Amino acid sequence: VKNYTNDLSQNDWPERMSKYGWDGPYPKHQEFRTAYEGCSWEVKDVVTEGTNIMAWLEITVRWVGNFDKDVLRDAEPTGETVKW
Repeated sequence: VKNYTNDLSQNDWPERMSKYGWDGPYPKHQEFRTAYEGCSWEVKDVVTEGTNIMAWLEITVRWVGNFDKDVLRDAEPTGETVKW
């Protein structure tokens, strides 16, 4: 999970994701990355059971645009750094 989130945090994430089964293009994730720049995912905790994995992540981004699948889709971007 840490390697995955590290790869997803990089600017060349589309090239890195194929090793995790992503087979692009990635229009929704690209839309997310356009609305939220400088994405980084920090793994806080991971729980596994057999082949199932659940991870608690802290995501840090700079809010510069809107993403249609987001609760903030109708709000004006602030350009500020946000975490969730």
